[in-house]
Amino acid sequence: IAHDFNNLLVAMMGQISLAKIKAEGNSSIQPHLQKAYAATEKASALTRQLLAYSGHGHFQVEWISLNQVIRDNLHLFTAGLSKKVSIETHLYEPLPRIKADVGQMQQIMMNLLINGAEAIGEQPGMVMITTGIDIVTVESTQRWPVNGIVPSPGEHVVLSITDNGSGMDRHTLAKIFEPFFTTKFTGRGLGLAAVQGIIRGHRGGLKASSTINQGSEFTLFFPVDNVGKQPTETLPDENVLKEKTAVYQPHHASKNHNKQHEAAPNGTILIIDDEAAVRDTLTDLLSSKSLTAITAVNGQDGVRQFQQWQHKVALIILDLSMPGMAIKETITQLRQIKPDIPILVSSGYSETDVEKQLEGLNVAGFLQKPYNVDQLISCVQAEL
Repeated sequence: IAHDFNNLLVAMMGQISLAKIKAEGNSSIQPHLQKAYAATEKASALTRQLLAYSGHGHFQVEWISLNQVIRDNLHLFTAGLSKKVSIETHLYEPLPRIKADVGQMQQIMMNLLINGAEAIGEQPGMVMITTGIDIVTVESTQRWPVNGIVPSPGEHVVLSITDNGSGMDRHTLAKIFEPFFTTKFTGRGLGLAAVQGIIRGHRGGLKASSTINQGSEFTLFFPVDNVGKQPTETLPDENVLKEKTAVYQPHHASKNHNKQHEAAPNGTILIIDDEAAVRDTLTDLLSSKSLTAITAVNGQDGVRQFQQWQHKVALIILDLSMPGMAIKETITQLRQIKPDIPILVSSGYSETDVEKQLEGLNVAGFLQKPYNVDQLISCVQAEL
């Protein structure tokens, strides 16, 4: 559902952006368009939460120190809680680095801290953040709580968030990760469900325990490997996905396609997407920048169109998930026609999923849906 909704958001955000451009100078229309665009951004944030819950969120993974993330955000965590609730930290040193998304780590900690503060209520109380290392064994996973996420055996960095609130009974504890489940505390919507999804997306582990009138504890597990134990300066840069961009550039991407691209007679771009609204919007957006678009409704149609227009097409924008021909077969056939044609793949799914599906396919980059007009044009111009 979130993936389909992201397709609609691409069309909505794109058409509103075009309307804003055409309405420049009209002070009576611009505020309404801005409000409409702001609403689409909020909808985009909701789809990110839904994808996080499913474990398919938009992760920008890098090697991080969990302790440093906690220290850097402690003032923000404190500001987000009642003044009656204090935060204590017990951070183990030296803590191995983990491969994770900093923003998602901030979100799960904030969600769990808020959950703990709400369990404390109006009384003075404390929420404690603890880090450490644990060796998960096959035997220990056999005793894992049914509502948790079982980690793989091996060494893990552990993050625990404990509160001394009112606690939960067994029935409540079994349901806390269900979307929109409400306790006697303030309902958190997708808060705890998103935590579960983020941990699943990071291939980690999760368990929760609680005692009435004593409090609750949430324990998160993040796998460690030998690379994570290395000092900061020796960590490989190639494992870092750049932040604040819609594009993921694979390290195996072609380095020779730009010269071919510069020689193209015009900026014709082939759009292969099964959603008519997306095709129409991309065509309109590219046209606003004096770029020509040819569209195709699926992989087979895209190969036919490219066969006919290969001498004009300088770039292909290809949707990851379409009925009919699979993504790998589509790219393979496109490469048979023109081996060095740059291909941007677009999807509402996460970079983690995309990396697996596109491994070895030599794509030029990745566009995360929903994207705005500036992100689209920036990616396109980088390839032209």
